[in-house]
Amino acid sequence: MSTVYSPAEPPAAPGAPAEPAKRPLIQRMPAAAFVVGYGALVVAIVVFVAMLSSYSAGASSDRGASSTLTEITETTETARAPEKQLPHNPAPADQQSVRESVRSYLIADLETGATHTGTSARGALTELAEQSPTELSGHLSRLLEQNCLDKLELTTQKNMRILFQGFCFSTLPAATIASAISTANELGADALALNSYHPSLGTEMTLRWVQVPSQEKLDELRDDWDDIDFPEGIRRLQFNAYGPEQAYWLYHEDGEEPWFISSETGEAFAEKYGLPR
Repeated sequence: MSTVYSPAEPPAAPGAPAEPAKRPLIQRMPAAAFVVGYGALVVAIVVFVAMLSSYSAGASSDRGASSTLTEITETTETARAPEKQLPHNPAPADQQSVRESVRSYLIADLETGATHTGTSARGALTELAEQSPTELSGHLSRLLEQNCLDKLELTTQKNMRILFQGFCFSTLPAATIASAISTANELGADALALNSYHPSLGTEMTLRWVQVPSQEKLDELRDDWDDIDFPEGIRRLQFNAYGPEQAYWLYHEDGEEPWFISSETGEAFAEKYGLPR
């Protein structure tokens, strides 16, 4: 094995200038530039650290707030959980009870049906019922009180219609019913209606005449209306009658002045408004 020797570098020539030693870049930068650059770097680092800290704190806060909100919502929903929902109670439409309550020797040909607000029934008054007004009115008063009768329609032997509406386990005194039927019979009314739509509004009694034979008879009826008193439990009276030439309406609320209206009808109405006949 042989060894290779490298020749030594020749010595520098006498009097030649020596090369200056190389300095790092940071030492070669002007002092002013260094101060500005270094300061900007420090500021940037501070801002970056501050933003990073703010982001971390915000994210943590959001997570905490979200968690807290979720817990509050769940707690509130648990606290406000609705109670068990019960089905809506329908109107007590007990047709069987109505049929069992009606006395067949007073009300014949009974028919019943269910309505949205109770039970409807209709029938015909027997001859015995009209001969026994006290017993009939007492039976009707109890029938209304013991049942939810949305509508009860009765027809007399003379084809007068008697209508009870809105009596759901509520009633009128037997004497009031007897007085109303007696008044309707005495004045020859075609229909009698007793309406009880709301207890606070009271019961309304309506008498109706569909075809009064003459103007003279119509005027007599108008005079009779002024003599009718308010039976017990009746708050409003209403009368309407249709004659050959005019129609009369009278509305009277207890404690108030009566309100009367008249209007042409029949030939007079057609002539007034130019209607073909």
